[in-house]
Amino acid sequence: MHLPALPVSDDKPLLRRVGPKSQTEELTRRNLYAGFRPSAPQTLVCALGAASADSAQAATKVGWLWASQPTDTSPYAADPSYSYNSASGAITISRLGMGHYQVDFAGLGVNALASNVQLSAYGTNGYCASAGWGSKGAGNGALMWVTCFDPNGNLADAKFTLLYQSYTSPIGNGERGRALVYDGAPSSSFTPTSYTYNSTGGTNSIVHNGSGNYTIVMPGLVGNGGHVQVTALVDYGSPSTPGARCKVYGWSTDLAGTTAAIQCFNKAGAYSDEQFSFAYTLGESLAGNGTATKLDAYEWANNPVATKRYDPDKTYIYNGFGTGRLTSVMESTGVYTATIPNSPGFSTSNVLVTAFGNDNAYCNTGFWGNTTIDVQCYAQGGSPALSVFDMNFQASQ
Repeated sequence: MHLPALPVSDDKPLLRRVGPKSQTEELTRRNLYAGFRPSAPQTLVCALGAASADSAQAATKVGWLWASQPTDTSPYAADPSYSYNSASGAITISRLGMGHYQVDFAGLGVNALASNVQLSAYGTNGYCASAGWGSKGAGNGALMWVTCFDPNGNLADAKFTLLYQSYTSPIGNGERGRALVYDGAPSSSFTPTSYTYNSTGGTNSIVHNGSGNYTIVMPGLVGNGGHVQVTALVDYGSPSTPGARCKVYGWSTDLAGTTAAIQCFNKAGAYSDEQFSFAYTLGESLAGNGTATKLDAYEWANNPVATKRYDPDKTYIYNGFGTGRLTSVMESTGVYTATIPNSPGFSTSNVLVTAFGNDNAYCNTGFWGNTTIDVQCYAQGGSPALSVFDMNFQASQ
């Protein structure tokens, strides 16, 4: 199914409802793609229903961070005000070279069949991509690799935010749910037989519509609304297509389930077949781990030219703090402020942003506090640009 492109001026999700370097670490990195990025066409598509109030939640592993020291040559601990590890282990960031980073969540571990990484560049007009993730081995830690670029797709040091989540079993139903997707065969349409899960029992598939254009099909997830984040994946060390990035340009729901449209680009801003990691949530936090991480808010900021604070489409807003509707405003070209009302309380937080629309613009995170989140959007080459975007704010008490 191909979702039609939408003009930037009135972009909105397509809503249709009928009736909606130790030796161990080095070896792990070398072997990561043999299991997580198989040579045969396989895709990780894990559609996980969110737990209802009276249902038992599956074991969940969650970690996030803000990597704030991009040029440090020695490993450093993540700032506890902007990091979280559900295993209560240390979180360490290491610079491996220009634009290359390793993140270590001690004790967190990885479930390869249902794990996902999302990230956003922070405070730069460049951008970042995932370079994969895997188990550390001894101590059952979780390792993630990140590669960052300047606006022209060249390797560059950058700050970034990252969110990791892993589930061990299904939870919930099709009316409220999450989906995690890893596209490991970017030039093909296929129905994966491994690295796939759908909590409703449906069979997930990915449609390759043309160069850099994809439709993710998740049968059974029929709830109205939702939120999407997407991150390009590149090969660690020597990206096969340097400077890859991806964005969302629509999603839709009907009685059969949910479909989402993704576009990917190369360093020149042209459509390009790329691997990517995709996360979807509906009416729940993007990454849930019981009450510890249930605090979350997201919005689809659908008016990129509004110079007065406005209420984005309520269908695509969620506020787990229960403090009211999120708002957004354009401060200047490409610079936006999203607001969560009434100063919700939390001890640690994380922000992710994904650009939305049928162009090659991209968006990054900026400063955030208790109630406001800055979002910065750019055109190809790094000039500030108007853009619709999806913003997710995750927190823990």
